[in-house]
Amino acid sequence: MTMVAEVTSITDILQKIFTLFAGSTTIVGVVVFVFWKADDLISKRGTELLDKMINQSINDPERSELRGVLMVFLRRYFSSHLPALTFIANVALLTISSMIILLIVYLSKTGGFFTQLSSDPNALQLFLRQFFFNGFIVTYMVNHIAFSIYSYLIDRVDLNLPKLSAPIIVLDVFGKIVIFILATMASYIVFAALFGSFEGDYIVAVQRTLPTIAQALRFENLSAVYLYSVAISSLPIFVISLINLLVASRSLASFVRMLFFWLPFDGRPMRSFAAVLGIFGVVFYQLSNAVVSLVV
Repeated sequence: MTMVAEVTSITDILQKIFTLFAGSTTIVGVVVFVFWKADDLISKRGTELLDKMINQSINDPERSELRGVLMVFLRRYFSSHLPALTFIANVALLTISSMIILLIVYLSKTGGFFTQLSSDPNALQLFLRQFFFNGFIVTYMVNHIAFSIYSYLIDRVDLNLPKLSAPIIVLDVFGKIVIFILATMASYIVFAALFGSFEGDYIVAVQRTLPTIAQALRFENLSAVYLYSVAISSLPIFVISLINLLVASRSLASFVRMLFFWLPFDGRPMRSFAAVLGIFGVVFYQLSNAVVSLVV
């Protein structure tokens, strides 16, 4: 009886683990689809440079060059000391770039959508209105707030402290998804008022917000492009925090080194990037899903 109970307990645990990660498999699949062969698109010199920085960060995280490069990137392009228009332009450029990349992925996964847009002027008009006046504005708003906070933290907090890594990741994702929900809700209300969307009913617009975002988390509608564009802006902070976790935990560092030794990542830095993106996708999905589940 004891052995049967143990087997049943293990089965239950495995089922719970599978259920926990099942929802995030779609976004991991998208990441692998996009980046698994991406090494063929960059130069040999670029491949060698990226591979060197990744291997050095895994084997000697305390002296990670990649962490330093990411900190310099954030300070140079998203510092609070930049002129306001420069900061706005940088956030807007990153926002539209990430949205276009994810839109291409979404179009490739959604059969018939591109054909409909190219053959139906009304559908194209509705799409462009939704993409720019809902998607871009909401995504930009969230990214602007996020990078403003990043610049504040970089100037006043030592982000290289390992004890801050996990709290920064959790608070970053929770903060972004909450702002994204509120901004999307406000956008839907505006669309109901100006364009008659949601039958022109504000209540219906509010009620449709969370189900739409829940579907977006699973990459099932166009809002996924906006939601995961918001996630992309978290990547520098996530990678910095991940490297700091390797510094803080020898067991985690050993596990990651073993993983990268056995997996086909040597000389394939974009595959390594895909692995990090996949991990980030799971973390973002699970934390975002927890927020949506709490308020539904």
